[in-house]
Amino acid sequence: MHGRACQIFLEIFHLMRLGFADGAYARWRTLYELCCCADFIRHHGEKIAKQYYEQSNTDDQNYSWAKGALDEKGNKLDAGSFKKIQEIVNIDSGWLSQYKLACFITHASSQGTFGRLANGSTENLITVGHSNYGIATAAEHSAICLCWITGEFVTLFHHLDSDARCKLLSEWIKVVRDAYFTAHEETFGEKLGENESSKTS
Repeated sequence: MHGRACQIFLEIFHLMRLGFADGAYARWRTLYELCCCADFIRHHGEKIAKQYYEQSNTDDQNYSWAKGALDEKGNKLDAGSFKKIQEIVNIDSGWLSQYKLACFITHASSQGTFGRLANGSTENLITVGHSNYGIATAAEHSAICLCWITGEFVTLFHHLDSDARCKLLSEWIKVVRDAYFTAHEETFGEKLGENESSKTS
């Protein structure tokens, strides 16, 4: 899952370089889903990891691989959908609203058609080419999610080096955020607020 996340991050990076913020954000949606599932699997053990792997050899696209997960008291969790997995891994409400926006952008919704990231605050406009607008959001969110899933991966077998790597990645997110937010402000004269719903470990 971490390898797939690294590849998606590279896809996002190239989409941003070409000026396709909405395409980058649609790919961020997949990266975010991978993070939530990796977090769920990490905290519910080998049985759930095995079920996730075994489902790859079927045509089942549902979340049946998550069935049988237990809470701290040994009770079975209702984890048969992505929405339930988000609830179980305790995602902050700020991320839920960002995920909803990414769903609009990904699917053929009217919101995703007329409310493109690449439009900025312009109304009644549908961008059909490259745009420098909206890239900061995709950049920040993607960096946070790459840090999150990398943290899950490097701490599978916990040691001092894994803590140092997670700390380094957290600092990297600040560099990414500062670079893109500064570029946005200098280009468009708008100040972006920091995302307070960051989950980086």
